[in-house]
Amino acid sequence: MKRVAAVVIALTVLALAFAVDNINLLLSKEYLIELQSLDSRDQEAEAFLAIAIGLKYRETIQPNYKVWFTNLYSGLEVNFLSPQLQEGLQIVEELVFVSTVSALNMLYSSGSNDDLIKAIALRTFFYDWIDTRDPRSAKQIEETANELIDDRPGQYFPYKALLELYSSGGSMDVQRLLEIRETIFSENIEGLLGDDLIESEFVAGLEELVIDDFLRLGSEDPLSRYYAAMSYIKTGESLAGVEILEDLDLNKIPPRFASSASLVIGDMKLEEGDFDGAIERYQESVRFWSNNSRAIRNLG
Repeated sequence: MKRVAAVVIALTVLALAFAVDNINLLLSKEYLIELQSLDSRDQEAEAFLAIAIGLKYRETIQPNYKVWFTNLYSGLEVNFLSPQLQEGLQIVEELVFVSTVSALNMLYSSGSNDDLIKAIALRTFFYDWIDTRDPRSAKQIEETANELIDDRPGQYFPYKALLELYSSGGSMDVQRLLEIRETIFSENIEGLLGDDLIESEFVAGLEELVIDDFLRLGSEDPLSRYYAAMSYIKTGESLAGVEILEDLDLNKIPPRFASSASLVIGDMKLEEGDFDGAIERYQESVRFWSNNSRAIRNLG
């Protein structure tokens, strides 16, 4: 009897450890890829994968994720899953098939303090805030992200959500953004979040910090290089900024940013008297983003 009890306890501990790992994966940067790559394909692993797919559908609104979630969810024996997984799946099912508002209402009414529900809630409130800038979602992001950071330090998404929250629009809070920055460096997770930090600093208008952290991190990320270049230009070091932009593969950054980069390089060439070079860059700017009125005006 004692041996049976010991086996049950051991299996319970293994199950809890497995769940902890999967919740961490749900908070990772490439959460769907991470959960898809798991060796195990038992019901718990499939349930976590279904949750990730449903959240990815809400993140991207790509129909193929909805079909994938439907097929996987329909094959799950939900009644044999833990109560936390059952609740998590119900929330994500509502998110996929009904509406974000309906899923948010379920989260508001949930009495669960489980980290799985918090991980689902954080992504759900974050995606809603990205679309609506609803202050209620902003508040939930802040509370949930900080709870998860306390419970699971070093995970990607809680920090990412706070970085974006504290650097954007009506939610901007430079002091708290700087506190997150300090934590990222003190916890040695700048390799995981450095490029996101640079982006948030740029959005918040902290150009000098962008340059400092770009140099400190030695980032090769194309978008971070763009932010650093534009920060150099905004702080009066145009030559350093243009040098980075000329060495940057503009096809690896969003078209609107690439258009701005080409425009800046074109302006520099115009100042140098290189009219053919300027025209070429202004034309490139328009090709990247046809609504760049200043590039069009300069061509005229």
